[in-house]
Amino acid sequence: GVGRALPVAVVLAAAWAASCVTTGRSWAAEHVTRPVNESRTAGPVVSSPVSDEFLRRAQSARESVPERVWRGLEKAGWQVKLSQFVTDAAPSLRGIQPRGWPAGTTWENTDAVHLPAARTLVFAEKRRDARGRIVESSRVEGVMRHEIGHAFDLAGGGGGASCSSSAAFLSAYI
Repeated sequence: GVGRALPVAVVLAAAWAASCVTTGRSWAAEHVTRPVNESRTAGPVVSSPVSDEFLRRAQSARESVPERVWRGLEKAGWQVKLSQFVTDAAPSLRGIQPRGWPAGTTWENTDAVHLPAARTLVFAEKRRDARGRIVESSRVEGVMRHEIGHAFDLAGGGGGASCSSSAAFLSAYI
């Protein structure tokens, strides 16, 4: 809910304030051909065919997040998967309704997900709208930063707990 989204945003904002450095390297160009089963790095795995435009937008979104955040996620074992649909990269989600979403929606209607158990962030180029039509994601940059916030929150908490649920964080937030 709204109460959980705000702390994640605060955690990410603090990370941005701490370090606003980018490498200038082309993340997508250097890493998109890496096979799915190769070791994890800060670069993405491409799970299904995506357009050059989507790769460009993903690169732009990636560069808007400080390297310090990416290094923290990499150290915690998180990986990024880019795919045509969320369920291409996470087939176990097919037909399942996302928590908090309206009845009749499934993961096919979303354009991103964070999977804590697998330490994986999935960003999709397309999704299905309410009528079932395939549409391009129009919010690649925002959804990437949002899901990275969830992962960063979990990576910072340690022991499976989120940083934003710690007593120190809650005390500072309230």
